[in-house]
Amino acid sequence: MIIAIAVLGIFLIAGGSGSSVFADTMILGVAETGTDYVFPSETTVVDGSYPIQREALLYVNQETSVATKAFLEFVISDEGQDLATEYGFVRLTGDAKELATDAIASLVTSDRSSDVEITGSTTTLQYITACAQQYTAAPISVNGGGSGVGIADLIADRSSIAMSSRHIKTSEIDGYAKAHNGKSPVEIPAAVDAITIIVGGDVGVNGLNFEQLEKVFSRTYTNWNQVGGNDMQIHLVNREDGSGTRGYFIETVMKNSDLAPSNSYNSNVGIIQYVSQTPGAIGYVGIGYALDSL
Repeated sequence: MIIAIAVLGIFLIAGGSGSSVFADTMILGVAETGTDYVFPSETTVVDGSYPIQREALLYVNQETSVATKAFLEFVISDEGQDLATEYGFVRLTGDAKELATDAIASLVTSDRSSDVEITGSTTTLQYITACAQQYTAAPISVNGGGSGVGIADLIADRSSIAMSSRHIKTSEIDGYAKAHNGKSPVEIPAAVDAITIIVGGDVGVNGLNFEQLEKVFSRTYTNWNQVGGNDMQIHLVNREDGSGTRGYFIETVMKNSDLAPSNSYNSNVGIIQYVSQTPGAIGYVGIGYALDSL
């Protein structure tokens, strides 16, 4: 039984080079260096050739309820992983699947409430919501808010599970230890995700490398003609502070350089809506929001 779900998502269109998300939104290929751009897809994530990918993570207390442990087992089961692929993620395989299985097996169950409260990453939200709808053995509440919110809720015992699009920060581990008698939360991979670069309209390029992306998002470049594209102003949009997707983008693409001030949104949906309505805009969303449905 699912009790509550917050933040509605949408299905989008994705595919190969120059494919459409909305009518006036395009997906760009990405290269770490040079111009051998790779477009995000299940194949390029599995084979490792798409360069902006990460695990969708769940964090939980070492001592948790029977219901929470059972739900986590469902998430990494074949049925749960089928839902991951349905929502644009890539299923766990090999070492990642083994790590998730061992992490869940290590959990100690107690007489905690059978209700399962889940908060955090809006990128993972649709997928975990679908798992909660499919799993009927316990009441489950799923809400977004961002990775930072989810981890803060877990630290404060406001939730059973934190969804995160990034690894937990050292400061958060320290905060958890202070609140939980020196213990650490358990990290569980739930699926594999990739960050997709989207642009508003025909900007005259079909891909960017990390150096170009860093210069775009730091506003070193302000016109698409500076990366070989059309004479159009670049309009930046970012995820909000505390977003795991934002944090991973800063770490991986920006190499921890600062993002320039810009419009920001607390969901992938907000990013997509802004880009679709703004010619020359550029933003980034989880691959689960660029599903190959048409």
